[in-house]
Amino acid sequence: MDISKRIVVTFVVVAIVPMLIISALSIGQIFTVANANAGDAAEALKAEELANLQRLSNDTALFIQERWQSYIDGVYMMEQYCEDLFNNRISAAPQYSYYWDHTVEVAWGSLDFEEDPSIIDAYGSETISFDADCYFIPRDQWNNNDPEDHSAGTANALDYSSNMINVFKALHEMNPDYRWLYMGYDLAVSDQHLFRNYPFDEISYFQDYYDPGQDYDANSEDWYTNVAGISPSEDNVIFTTPYVDPVGLVISMGRPVRYDNGSLIGVVSADVTMGTVLDNVLNLDVSTNGYAFLLDSTGAVVAHKDQSLEAEVALIETLEFGSAGSAEATAFRSLLNTHVLVEDFGLLEYKKNNMDW
Repeated sequence: MDISKRIVVTFVVVAIVPMLIISALSIGQIFTVANANAGDAAEALKAEELANLQRLSNDTALFIQERWQSYIDGVYMMEQYCEDLFNNRISAAPQYSYYWDHTVEVAWGSLDFEEDPSIIDAYGSETISFDADCYFIPRDQWNNNDPEDHSAGTANALDYSSNMINVFKALHEMNPDYRWLYMGYDLAVSDQHLFRNYPFDEISYFQDYYDPGQDYDANSEDWYTNVAGISPSEDNVIFTTPYVDPVGLVISMGRPVRYDNGSLIGVVSADVTMGTVLDNVLNLDVSTNGYAFLLDSTGAVVAHKDQSLEAEVALIETLEFGSAGSAEATAFRSLLNTHVLVEDFGLLEYKKNNMDW
């Protein structure tokens, strides 16, 4: 596919995709100012405030759409580059593939690990290197109890995909919102359940302490199975359920990669932190007493000033009205279902604590 093509994403179909900015502003505040004036002047002031609110909401929605599009474009870029490598459209000598474990990896000393405290905190690791990726094989797939004793297929897959480091590094440099970039391989390509991950990290947490048979298996993970199963004719990016890591909300998005004959090579995927998007929403300056929150296409909360990332996501009615059962909350839900979730944009008023918002 041509990666320069603008991808049109139907947000209402992908329920986990943030799509709605709602700026809450007390209409009472507008009238307080307006009542100091008279007649037409007061109405003009109210109209100006509401127009500003609409522009603010539209501008933020555009920012989110463009940011989201950049994430998606990166996934398509990984897909195309990987297919070019495996189909020999790019002539590139294999690069060195690092194994994740310092007790095994002979070239460990050549790795430069990040010392920036913010990066160490974000990844929860002191062994992050953006200069390399690493690979992982579950212990029950080792040959002769040796993680570096590779089958012919695994060795071939490692060689071909070793140059994925080029696109991994480029994407991360362009946009640090990419938290992890990685690849799983079809078992016909690598029969050892191979997994490649960027940036490099000593991923000992992938191994089960008690049972090697329970080690991380990329081929059984949702990010892999949900993507590997789509038809070759489907050209959309597949998203998985958001999760919370040490610095906030993260979402996975992936694409299958194929040989020219249509057979599956594997899946490329990206974990993207939504921190930039959420900060842009939560830090919106909406007049004196206003604020913004972000909903997905079902009306579920993605970002709200009163929603903690450590707590279970609450209903928007609970966050806004204290409970979902009040008359005001019920009317607000009706407003969402009949207007907000089905219309591209607009200005609506609702009651909150007997005040107009």
